[in-house]
Amino acid sequence: MQRLYFRFAPPVDPSALGTDINDAEQLVDVLKANSSITSLDLSSNHITDEGAQALASMLTSSGAAELIELDLRDNPLSPAAVQALEAVVKVRKQLALKVGALQQPADLERTSSGSTTWGKGSGEGGGSKELTKGPMFRKYFQTGDEEDESSAGQGEADGPLGDGGMAPEELWSEVKLLVAAGTPSIPLLSNLLQQLIAHLNRELGTLPVPPYDAAVDGSRPHIKGCIMNLEALGSVLDVVPRQVVMQYGSEPQPAVGSHRVWATEVVSTLLAHNLTAVDHLVARSKLVPRVFAISLLHPMCSALHARALRVLRSSCVSKVSALYAPLFTAGLGIGATVAGGEELSGSLQQQLADRAALALGVPSGRRDPVMGFVLEACKVMRACCDEVNRDSIFNSNVRRLLQMDPKWSEFVSEGGLLAQLCKEQEGDLGGPRAARPQMEDSQEMAEMGGGLISSQEILALLHGMSAMGMQPGQ
Repeated sequence: MQRLYFRFAPPVDPSALGTDINDAEQLVDVLKANSSITSLDLSSNHITDEGAQALASMLTSSGAAELIELDLRDNPLSPAAVQALEAVVKVRKQLALKVGALQQPADLERTSSGSTTWGKGSGEGGGSKELTKGPMFRKYFQTGDEEDESSAGQGEADGPLGDGGMAPEELWSEVKLLVAAGTPSIPLLSNLLQQLIAHLNRELGTLPVPPYDAAVDGSRPHIKGCIMNLEALGSVLDVVPRQVVMQYGSEPQPAVGSHRVWATEVVSTLLAHNLTAVDHLVARSKLVPRVFAISLLHPMCSALHARALRVLRSSCVSKVSALYAPLFTAGLGIGATVAGGEELSGSLQQQLADRAALALGVPSGRRDPVMGFVLEACKVMRACCDEVNRDSIFNSNVRRLLQMDPKWSEFVSEGGLLAQLCKEQEGDLGGPRAARPQMEDSQEMAEMGGGLISSQEILALLHGMSAMGMQPGQ
């Protein structure tokens, strides 16, 4: 956690501010990749509109990712520059911006000895209480001061809906702008999607039981805004992040991107309540097969896989067949192709069976990282066909579609490949556990009770040897 107080060299002629623009741009270049500064004081630095615009562009592009306090007071900024900076704050909610005139604290006093006293009663801890009201302190600590927390929200925007957030129209407008900006906007895009998820959960929790048409009647603005912008949500999935180097490899690999994880969470949230009207709209958007196409392409993203499994379960129990039926057709119903070619990929059940077959006979630790996701998805689909098991999510239409595939029927048959892999798994995604090595029986071990010696017994034995003056190995 760092606070940076920056001061440019003052120009000879205060009216000649052109040289300061270059200084500001150099500072922006330094801050772009900085991930430690949380507070930046640039007050009284003769920063003009060009410098402010450079700062705004850098912050919008996720530069200085940890910055939560920016002081630009007493700089010659035009209303347009201030408006550009305030637009950044709308996206980066955690950023506190200070603009306007720089005023000295009213309670700054000079004592007779020449020392400076900040705040009245500072010797009684008054300054400490003021410190805990700052945004930097609140980010890292919970004060437990309800008065401070409640007052912190006063005077700030409670949101047009009284929920402390953005209006649906404003939120989705920002989402579309960030999608158009491409890869650099992914962190900000993820933040907006997390806000949306919080709103959706709150509104879905207020639906009557049964919900009837309350989810789409417009009385829940964020639900309505979301289902009206499903195409934009699909565009979020199209934003491809830059490649990354994995922990156990040296070559760059395709990344999922946190925005795709949260977009999948939005789909999961919409489908969780099995609202028929919502299911129809999501089915029309083809978001479900797109989620699974991305999930199968990224074997090492468990965060995405966990949410995709919830999407699969909700889809398979839906009354809307258009939601799950495309999954069981070639190309997943969206024309998905085999990597690097034009041939349509197999149906979901065929792709899962093919991936699972590759794990047969492969030792634990050497299997494809996607194997855990594959087996859990197979279990969900098998449960859809099991009307006897009390834990099943039986759906006769899903069973009919799956039984039409002879390859799947063989895969899930009694004693088939799925049964073998599930038996090996034994509750662990990584495969069977290593067997404990057997120790040879001996009279000495038998006298000690047989089996392995516990750590407590080893410590007791060492303490006894120490008391007798013996050293280990004697």
